[in-house]
Amino acid sequence: MNNTLKDIARFIEAHDGFGIIGHVSPDGDSFGSALGLHHALKAMGKKSVPLFADGMTKYCSFLPGADEVRTDASAEEYPFAIAVDCADHKRLGSVAEYFDKAEHRVCIDHHVTNVGYADMNYVETVAATGELIYRLLGEMDFTPDRNTAACLYTAIATDTGNFSFNNTTSNSFRITSELVGCGIALPEINRRLFSEKSLGHIRLQGRIIEKMHMSDDCRVSVSTVSCDDIRSLGATLEDAENLIDTLRVIDTVEAAAVLKEIGDGSIRVSMRGKVSADVSSVATRFGGGGHKLAAGCTLYTDLDEAATIIFNALCECVKEY
Repeated sequence: MNNTLKDIARFIEAHDGFGIIGHVSPDGDSFGSALGLHHALKAMGKKSVPLFADGMTKYCSFLPGADEVRTDASAEEYPFAIAVDCADHKRLGSVAEYFDKAEHRVCIDHHVTNVGYADMNYVETVAATGELIYRLLGEMDFTPDRNTAACLYTAIATDTGNFSFNNTTSNSFRITSELVGCGIALPEINRRLFSEKSLGHIRLQGRIIEKMHMSDDCRVSVSTVSCDDIRSLGATLEDAENLIDTLRVIDTVEAAAVLKEIGDGSIRVSMRGKVSADVSSVATRFGGGGHKLAAGCTLYTDLDEAATIIFNALCECVKEY
């Protein structure tokens, strides 16, 4: 059942003690939405904690409240769980144990593949979950303070590719205008999000280009990052985030994927389509999810076999479109 944002607002107003959960391999929308809601709840006098299985990453460590992110919480202390920007229960990672024990579970998300895994669900395919959190706060008559606004701006700006992706709408700009009006440090946030890369990330960009495998028609590009790659280049697993754009920007490429070896027997797959290839159909086939042009999944096999599986699936996907 899809509830309304008003339903969820009334539930939050009537209760206290919230664990706000983002997905594994968190991006700007996941961190921004969770931390934005966290700041708002604190400002309302409610007890709240942001939870991420992977902890806080350097990419969004500048956000206010980043030092409050935890990897677990007690369901007794925080009896109400709110999952944000998470398309599937599996993508809660290790925090799923807390989520399942919570007295009541809420999900707020914008992924079309989300079928509703909580007690209360609100799913709408807008540009970013940050837009939904902004509207949820409006239902509670809460005007974002500077910290809340900085987080929600980050959520929307990152999931729209700095307002360049085709999911960007007039509502995205309207909401963003109001968030900027809250006095956020716009140049600093944009510099941290879009203009800075770690040395390890740059080195890994070179490595995935070396290892890149292209289809005969150059419309599909797939590459991998192994644990050995990360060690030999003096990088970290976090440096391997957002490498997918290195392949997606190739002019002939319609669908791309980067597979990362995590070291626990799992391979995390990030996929992007450019114009029409529905990569979410590939992700859902392997137990993942996401958007038509941006999706992911996790495979449990060796890296080379996983790369072959995803490459063949993307080739089939591109042929359909």
